[in-house]
Amino acid sequence: MNKFLTACFILCFFSCQTFNIKKTTAKNGSGQLIIYSNVDLEFANQKTSKIKTKIKISRDSISILGYHPLLGIELGRLLITDDRLEIKSSLTNNEKITHKTGGDKLNRLKKSLVSPKLKQDSSIYENNIIKLVFRDYLAMEGGFFPKKITCLYSPNQAGSKTKANISVEYKSIKKDL
Repeated sequence: MNKFLTACFILCFFSCQTFNIKKTTAKNGSGQLIIYSNVDLEFANQKTSKIKTKIKISRDSISILGYHPLLGIELGRLLITDDRLEIKSSLTNNEKITHKTGGDKLNRLKKSLVSPKLKQDSSIYENNIIKLVFRDYLAMEGGFFPKKITCLYSPNQAGSKTKANISVEYKSIKKDL
């Protein structure tokens, strides 16, 4: 009987969460902008690919995650910082490709991707690896975002460039302050 009462008493304390004290954590003002969107990729001689994306724009980097639209499997990641471009493909056994971008300013790319005012014309971001042309800006929460992006990509200086047309359909935009 004593064991039964002791067990009930301990069970009552744990069910009331008397011993579960949660520590409050200070919110870090990361200032991230998180964009969820559907992307249509159109390469030169191939069919259009549809991908769901999650784009995180923070102070020091831009991270783009691509997911399969039906299965939700991560297809790859793209990390852009001031001095490098990292591509991690989940389809090819987690291969990681890193390119030095020559110390470009990340803020130029951020201003082309998220504009505070409507641009009637296109804006261009270019470095030694990639050239991006942003067009058809849409008014969304927090700024103006490009609807169409043209990408010219060359992994090496002497190699041929690959062209891709990207159409973006924005689903939601969150500011993590």
